[in-house]
Amino acid sequence: MAVRARDVAACLARDGKGTPVAVAERIFDWLKSPWRSRTRPNDVLPPNVFARQAVARHPTGAALKRNAVVGFWLLSAASASLGHAACGVPAPDALAGFAAAEKWIEQNRNYLHSVVISRCGRILTERYLGLYDADTRHDLQSATKTVTSTLIGIAMRDGLIASIDQPLANLLPQYKPLLTGRKARITLRHVLTMSTGLRWVDFGPRNSFERMAEADDSIDFILSEPLLTDPGKTWAYNTGSSHLLSAIIQSVSGQTAREYAERMLFGPLEIRDYKWSVHPDGTTQGGWKLELRPKDMIKLGRLYVDAGRWEDVEIVPKHFVDQAMLEAFTASPDSGYGYQMWVHHDLGVGRVSAARGWGGQSIFVFPEQSAVVVFTGDIHHAEAMNADISMLLRNFIVPGLLGAAK
Repeated sequence: MAVRARDVAACLARDGKGTPVAVAERIFDWLKSPWRSRTRPNDVLPPNVFARQAVARHPTGAALKRNAVVGFWLLSAASASLGHAACGVPAPDALAGFAAAEKWIEQNRNYLHSVVISRCGRILTERYLGLYDADTRHDLQSATKTVTSTLIGIAMRDGLIASIDQPLANLLPQYKPLLTGRKARITLRHVLTMSTGLRWVDFGPRNSFERMAEADDSIDFILSEPLLTDPGKTWAYNTGSSHLLSAIIQSVSGQTAREYAERMLFGPLEIRDYKWSVHPDGTTQGGWKLELRPKDMIKLGRLYVDAGRWEDVEIVPKHFVDQAMLEAFTASPDSGYGYQMWVHHDLGVGRVSAARGWGGQSIFVFPEQSAVVVFTGDIHHAEAMNADISMLLRNFIVPGLLGAAK
């Protein structure tokens, strides 16, 4: 018999019970569940000898239920195998750090609407300010891009997309006449990493948002823009690329990105209260205009913490999740860019990736700490929001997460 660390961690995280007896009971119930034989990858561990003997000698599980040692041994083994910090009760210095963050929020003028911190699948801190509460949807702005990218990973799982190196012309065959010459070299990888080379103007008079909104065909508008650089050569922030991802989902699945998300992402994660706007031509807005509740934003972040799995079911392939959080291009001295995700190097902790939107709408993912931090705020005070988020992360939240991992 073998014990999979991932399954142990999942069964413990589901209900948040952390007392010794509760842990042992969860382990006992899991050990009795049907086992499907499979090869022994790195995340398969030999069972504790005492646990095996306890189950054999005491069919009722009484001995196992009395031994917290068993539960905590398996919990530690699961955590080590997954590369996550042990998911027990947060250390006092961690809770102190989160409490200090809450105190700062209360005592200082800021433009935050919500702050939610989750670790190991549990909500540790949540604060809602002003007119916002736990049930209020919030516009994600450009954090929408990460959700659209996630749908690409799901489509790859479903066999609808063979490779991220497929030419864009093959994925959008109806627009092939626009993808000739150097544009014919644009691949899905270039779209995911914002390195298509196509022109996009975010701000100023007659910016690309305004012109795309007026276009009869939003995809035709994006692909008709000139190439400023060769595909794959340089990174340039481009919401048009995110919108192309939405069109790709619609092309390969026969459903809009919103419809595909309802079935393949929001449904499995039990995200029921959302709004996702569409362009007048019927294409879901791939780069913005998704509204979610902060706790549902946490769920999306957990997908990336847990290697694309939800309740031990694969939603997004692990290889896609891993690549999404790796830096494909340098975006600034302190950050890089992956698959529609920012990669941060300036927070004094290991790997940190984030879905980020205008005005501080953010889903920060800390895989090594098994943590997700969500912010929402006032889009009319974007500079102040970004400064406050940076300060809260550096001074309170990251030290708290590191304390929780001790």
